[in-house]
Amino acid sequence: MRNAPSHEACLAALLHVEKLLRKTGPGATKRKALVLATLNKINDYEVMTHNMLNRGAGEFPIAARDAGGCCDPATERYHSM
Repeated sequence: MRNAPSHEACLAALLHVEKLLRKTGPGATKRKALVLATLNKINDYEVMTHNMLNRGAGEFPIAARDAGGCCDPATERYHSM
């Protein structure tokens, strides 16, 4: 499990994304793919969660991008889908 990226790393990545989005012309599609890969890299770490209906099962890791949403078993939304 990777730790969350540092604040400086996130800012550097976002500045890079902003520069890529401003460019137009040849290669724009390739740049858009690079932007998506960069955004996924920023959010590519895990956080610990639990199943709200079975806390006895303990904690387990999920992707940070899923925490608090409909893919997080610790939320009521997950169990009501």
